[in-house]
Amino acid sequence: MTCYEGWNLFSNFLIAIGTIGAVLTAIFGIRIRRTKLDVIVLNAQGELTKHGVKPTIYYHLKIKNCRKVSIKNCRVFLKKVEQKQPNGEYVELPMSVSPQYRWTASVNPFENRDIVTENVLDFGFIEENSEKFYPHVNPIVDIFKGFLKPNESFKYFLEIIADNYRPKKLFIIEVSWDGTWTSNLDEMKNHLIIRRIDK
Repeated sequence: MTCYEGWNLFSNFLIAIGTIGAVLTAIFGIRIRRTKLDVIVLNAQGELTKHGVKPTIYYHLKIKNCRKVSIKNCRVFLKKVEQKQPNGEYVELPMSVSPQYRWTASVNPFENRDIVTENVLDFGFIEENSEKFYPHVNPIVDIFKGFLKPNESFKYFLEIIADNYRPKKLFIIEVSWDGTWTSNLDEMKNHLIIRRIDK
């Protein structure tokens, strides 16, 4: 084999590999591109607003896209809830339906959103003189156990699903409340504590 024939064979090999790669990318494009999402507590103090006429503090989560691939038709579900027991252990509460979280400023409670860089989710809220912290999910059935009451601590497990993203894990947000409500957000953050938990 001459030097020219060797180089010709090698270049044909590279062209074949390139062609196969292009075909695989065309067929499995979405699968080949890696996607990654993260969940961040946007502001642990919350945001004071009104729910109807009642002063209300909303708590938000930021869903962050960690890659350059746009996430299509993203939605977030409350997969399970655990309640802290007197001995410090968490016990899962029964939940027959996994309700969907609402995106901030969404008219449709079941809206799906594309995430190019990030988007904001209404995690939950608490009203003045209320006896509960309400996760902002739909639908809420009669037997829903996810309302946090005074002197309780819950772990909320979130599952994110999209057309080109499948959950590798559940994201955990822990909420504890001592029963005090105040419109002073600097004080309120000491009474209702919200934080992301990493396993």
